[in-house]
Amino acid sequence: MSLHKSKGLSSPVVVIAGCVDGLLPAEPERGTPIAERQAILEEQRRLFFVGVTRVKSIPSSNRPGSLLLTGSRTMTLADAMQSGIQPAGVNYGTVNLHLSRFIPELGPDAPKPVAR
Repeated sequence: MSLHKSKGLSSPVVVIAGCVDGLLPAEPERGTPIAERQAILEEQRRLFFVGVTRVKSIPSSNRPGSLLLTGSRTMTLADAMQSGIQPAGVNYGTVNLHLSRFIPELGPDAPKPVAR
C-alpha cells in the first residue's frame, strides 16, 4: 500500500522502500517556486512520518513491531534519469545514490542502519 493509504492503519511489519533522495522525497519539477517546493517537501516529510509510525506490536505475542527502511545504493543511469533521481556520482553507466534526507532526521536515538 502507499504512504497515502496507510494513514490510520497499523501493522506489525512495515516496509518503506525507495528511501533515496529523488524518490523519497521526490524532486519537484524544475521551475517550481521556492515556497511551493518547501510545501511539497514538508508534505512528503509528513507522509514519511505517517509510514514510520504505522508499526505496532501485537500484544498477544509480546514482541515489538518491525520497521524496514530500504533503498538502493546504486542503479543504472537510465533508471535514475527516468525516475528523476539526481545521482551522487556516475561510474560507467551506474549511479551512486544519496540516502533519503528523512532518515537522518529520525534523530540520534533511531536504530543504526544495517548495510547488506
